[in-house]
Amino acid sequence: LLVLAYVFLPVFARLRVVTLSEYLARRYDERAALLYSVTTLALIVVQMTALLYIGSRSMNRLLEHTPLELGYVGGVVTLAGVSAAYTIVGGMRAVVWTDVVQSVLLLGAGAVVAIATFSQPEVGGFSGLLALDAALPREEQRMHLYLPSSHPDLPWTGVFTGLLALHVSFWGTNQYIVQRTLAARSLAHARAGILVGGLLKLFVPFFSIAAGVAAAALFRVRLADVAVAPDEAFPVLMRLVVPAGVGLMGLVAAGLLGAILSTIDSMLNSAGTLVAYDLYRKHWRPEADGDELVRVGRGVVAGLVAAAAAMAALTWDPESRGNFFLDVSRRISYLTPGLMVTFVMGMVSSRATARGAVAAIVAAP
Repeated sequence: LLVLAYVFLPVFARLRVVTLSEYLARRYDERAALLYSVTTLALIVVQMTALLYIGSRSMNRLLEHTPLELGYVGGVVTLAGVSAAYTIVGGMRAVVWTDVVQSVLLLGAGAVVAIATFSQPEVGGFSGLLALDAALPREEQRMHLYLPSSHPDLPWTGVFTGLLALHVSFWGTNQYIVQRTLAARSLAHARAGILVGGLLKLFVPFFSIAAGVAAAALFRVRLADVAVAPDEAFPVLMRLVVPAGVGLMGLVAAGLLGAILSTIDSMLNSAGTLVAYDLYRKHWRPEADGDELVRVGRGVVAGLVAAAAAMAALTWDPESRGNFFLDVSRRISYLTPGLMVTFVMGMVSSRATARGAVAAIVAAP
């Protein structure tokens, strides 16, 4: 986020670009811009498909055995329809305001679940969690900030190389993240928003990661005979620790679904902008006016959400025992490093060429 605020954003603001592909067109050429747009659209579809999957699966787990249970496909269609409706009608303004509300719900829900989890006698607070984790065999312990360089999944060397590159790419070269800052009134407003977002992000290790480790300890005791799927860990934990009948369950469920919807709507809005400005206006109708571009963007939103919903219903298994977050991270990691290198080299070196940019984007997968 700091790289975005103090390295990338001043360049974007000075050029007054609307999309990141517009920056690549100015710095390199139209080939790099077109490749960025196509790659970003592919990334959006992949991630949005996974979000509809996890949202529907979580929602149905929470509504299990109630009249509101929709089934997996019904949940996918509902989430897709709701997010598309207010994105099409309200545009960026609707996306930003709903994200503000959903962020409050998300933080509140995360705090409620974390506090309730640490309060369980089987966990015994944060100090109790540290003691429980220390009693496990070394290979099963989770409360370590860094893992050995020989670790098969997350060595500390990978954190400072590949993982850092993925994060710089996600926060600095991602259209649906950066578009919010490009819509700010000024560079100062944009930086303030980024820094507040970074501050809020610092809470995640406490109410998400540490609470997840505590949940694993709780499951070992209370659900010793049940194999909890990673993609259902949060709704299962909610049912164990959040008291029913006082409204907290609804608050937490709203926070969970709000987090999913706020990501989907941002992806849809940025996809519509990319297609309307960087593909339709540049390559099909240069004379298109603002109203026409808005209509095209809305059509793109409708088409993409329909495609993602179909893919979520047909390609993801609602009974999967895998981990959707790690699966999606692996998929996007093939595409993002080339984009990150293209942006960084374009800003720090005058010797970076259009041919090199195209080669980096194409060769990364």
